[in-house]
Amino acid sequence: MPITYGVVGAAIGGTASLFAAFACFSALVFADFQGPAPRRLRGYAFLLVGGAALVVLAGAVADSLPAAVATVFVVAFVLRFVGCLGGYATVAGSTLMTAFALAVMATPVTEVDQRVLGWIIGVAVATAVAVLTTPRYRYPARRNLAEHARMLAEDLRELAAGRHPHPRSG
Repeated sequence: MPITYGVVGAAIGGTASLFAAFACFSALVFADFQGPAPRRLRGYAFLLVGGAALVVLAGAVADSLPAAVATVFVVAFVLRFVGCLGGYATVAGSTLMTAFALAVMATPVTEVDQRVLGWIIGVAVATAVAVLTTPRYRYPARRNLAEHARMLAEDLRELAAGRHPHPRSG
């Protein structure tokens, strides 16, 4: 994140570096997409596009306090409602809300192109870091639960056949 902030600040400008650093931080901290790499990439792509759209929307309403307040309410409601669907929608909600909050609070609205570009660069850097450095998640609880379910099924078959199941150790 600090490297992204410095490089983007030197190459593009202060507004882009602020949004790039914020996007990088929030995508890495709040959006823990799990699963195989292609699925995770789709999650980060949604985060990139959704966040960029929210940055543009926030820029459109940020100069008017009543419009900003109403839009914050609507965006927060929609993100929480969609988060009820579970999965990546839940994971992305907090990061998308932070994108909107930063953009709506950073007034006056100038350099919208730098805001969006910064968001895109930050999420792209976070995606590369997350996909390339995070080991694949293993699901030991799922594997253990499946093994116990198999053992239970064997025991139930034994009982149904009128035999006593063999006691298991450990």
